[in-house]
Amino acid sequence: MRYAQLHSHLEGSLKLDFIECSWENRVEVYNWFGSKKRTVEDLLACLNQYGDRTDFFSEIRVDYQGNLTDYSFSKELLKEFRRLPSIYSLRRQNCPLEDTSTIIQLFNDGLICGVDFTGREYGNPPSKFYKVMGKLEYENIPYTYHLGEQSGDEELIQLLKFNPRRIGHGLSISEKNIGLILEKGIHIEVCLTSNIYTKRASLHNHPVLLLYERGCSFSLNEDDSVFFNTNIVNEYAILKSILPEADLDKVYEDTFKASFSSLS
Repeated sequence: MRYAQLHSHLEGSLKLDFIECSWENRVEVYNWFGSKKRTVEDLLACLNQYGDRTDFFSEIRVDYQGNLTDYSFSKELLKEFRRLPSIYSLRRQNCPLEDTSTIIQLFNDGLICGVDFTGREYGNPPSKFYKVMGKLEYENIPYTYHLGEQSGDEELIQLLKFNPRRIGHGLSISEKNIGLILEKGIHIEVCLTSNIYTKRASLHNHPVLLLYERGCSFSLNEDDSVFFNTNIVNEYAILKSILPEADLDKVYEDTFKASFSSLS
């Protein structure tokens, strides 16, 4: 069986023995990773620990937080770690709305393969980031957008005025709007265990059932494997349990086709 995923956050996927085995430390790892006090060596240790996982294909999302516009910091980190395709995570609550020069430079240097809009959805509708999305599309930089964990149909319609290659979670996808998803050929990054743990959906009302029925391209993903105590093998098994007829090889192939690294 072949496995692939596109939605995996580095700071939520570190081994427990790396960050100490306690729930408090699992929560605080976000602050640890994004702290301006951390050195390149600290972050490289995280990347190399994640890179030990060689059992499947994965893109990895790296969140710089306080170092969003520091090109030298980002380049020094990423140039040492090319084993996994890296996606630059932009936290919506502190996203640079005007200066995207760091992102463009990292992409042109081949150090990232795309961008992810993540972080708090409340108070940060897609329309707030139209300028950033426009700049990314002008530069042909693919991006994905977390949507549906805290938002609904209105935000999805806003987003689809632009052209994200992928949508993370996609919990607001329904019969009402899936036609637009299919029309634009958008790939959906499904995170089953994550959505169950956060009580955003159950297995029996999850949008993946609709995505499968309508033939939409989607992948299965860990999201934050340590936080949610899951792995990619488990995610594939869960889908098979609710959709026994699902062709997992097709899921793998659709995942690989939607990879930003396959575009570069």
